[in-house]
Amino acid sequence: MSTSTEQLDEQTATDHRLSAHSWRVLAILVLFALVVRIGLLLGLHQVTHGREFADDFNAYRTFLKHPLILFSADGLDDVPDAVIYSPLIPVQVWFPGKLLSDALGTFYGHRLSMILYDVTALSVTAWAMLRVNSRTWKKKEWIAALMLMCVPGSVGASALWGQEDCIAAMWTSFAMIALLRGHPTIAALFGGIGLFTHKLFALLLSLGIFLTSRASRAKILVTTGAITIIFFIFLFVRWKLTGMFLDRYAYNAISNSPSPWGLLDRMMGVDKLSFETLRPIITVTTAIALVLISLATLYFRGGRSSPEASVVATHTTFFVVFVGIQPEHHQWFMPFLILFAWRRFLAGDWLTFALAWSFSGLAYGFKISYGLQARQSIASAGKDVFREWLGASAGETLWGLQLAFHLLTMLVGILLVYRAVTADETRELSLEPLG
Repeated sequence: MSTSTEQLDEQTATDHRLSAHSWRVLAILVLFALVVRIGLLLGLHQVTHGREFADDFNAYRTFLKHPLILFSADGLDDVPDAVIYSPLIPVQVWFPGKLLSDALGTFYGHRLSMILYDVTALSVTAWAMLRVNSRTWKKKEWIAALMLMCVPGSVGASALWGQEDCIAAMWTSFAMIALLRGHPTIAALFGGIGLFTHKLFALLLSLGIFLTSRASRAKILVTTGAITIIFFIFLFVRWKLTGMFLDRYAYNAISNSPSPWGLLDRMMGVDKLSFETLRPIITVTTAIALVLISLATLYFRGGRSSPEASVVATHTTFFVVFVGIQPEHHQWFMPFLILFAWRRFLAGDWLTFALAWSFSGLAYGFKISYGLQARQSIASAGKDVFREWLGASAGETLWGLQLAFHLLTMLVGILLVYRAVTADETRELSLEPLG
């Protein structure tokens, strides 16, 4: 009896040590992510001398002044294009961005706000990573985990560009945890409210959630459908009260994103094609691609896909086929992408890990090489620092880089879709207790 009690006490002590170890690892990962981003932000300010290089900051400055702009239309004259944003984006940009910007200036304050959203998403994601494997890590596990805390799409969107897509990452991480904890309906709720909190394209997350559970698909459809109806009722009421309605999606330059349509535009001569001309073809092609990848996911998974694989498959397919996708948009599904990469790493699949990590990095390579050749605007004067550094021959050099990054981004995206659909992994995510 005494021996049995001693063994139980020893096991309890071991479980406690494992739990304490897991929380220490979590703290290290989150602190590392935060330090890297703040360090890059300080370096960016030093290089640009505080001059802004992102056109979106015109909108962000207005949101900091008018957080209810998309409810009352107050301040809409300053940024007429603001109606493309989800209604709660200005509120979330305002908090805590307003407090930080008042104290540190917009360059630092807004980016720090996005870093906080981003690191919140990474904290939740790191927690999920530890639930997959909280055993004592060796050197390679530490290297992989630290790399995943610094995926280019996450770092670039928060510390460098300060994009509001970091908000989407936070909400997506909440949906991911609900899904992994066995609550697909709650996950669908988080996906649906994305219509209000970050993007219309949040419905891609709902599609990925739908593919994960055969038993809950009816509830997922009802939940997503109900929130979508509420959203359009809101838009109608807002239109009646303020005259604001959600503009139809439009994109001016086909060439500025690594898509098949951008490649076609390059072959015909840059900016020879317009989105309006190609809209029906792009819409139908994208819809067909999403249907096909959904069917393929269900076929290869026997009717049920793992949560992270299905979300990665749907988003990456959309990113490869649609137009106007930028690297910061990878934040829409970044928590799932990181968890997918972590699981593939643990399975010894270094190739898929590398594909997942580099996908947004290559997209940023294209964005930067394209952006440095774009016209100057008051909001993006900071680009001159980089243009001067590249010198007079930058034009010819950057065109070649653009084409290389364009092709590589598409290729990696296609391979990532294939691996998300076919990778051999268990259907259920094993969650180990953290205490």
